[in-house]
Amino acid sequence: MFSLPGFPKLFVLLLILAAVWYGLRWIGRLDRARRDEVGQRRPRGGTPNAVDTVQCKICEAYVPRLQPTACGRAKCPY
Repeated sequence: MFSLPGFPKLFVLLLILAAVWYGLRWIGRLDRARRDEVGQRRPRGGTPNAVDTVQCKICEAYVPRLQPTACGRAKCPY
């Protein structure tokens, strides 16, 4: 009922397996290169336009830490 496949069938099967193996490796290499390229374009160290803020004790509004501006209320420390 079952018999061992002949040499030509085994050879074709090995060729198909090798093609799939190297194809997956090639796709993985392309994916890694794409991720590396995207990673180089992305700025490191947080958002480039982010500003540290502090909360005003009087009006409870958030103002920039380095250059705070007055909120216009009486007794505003900024």
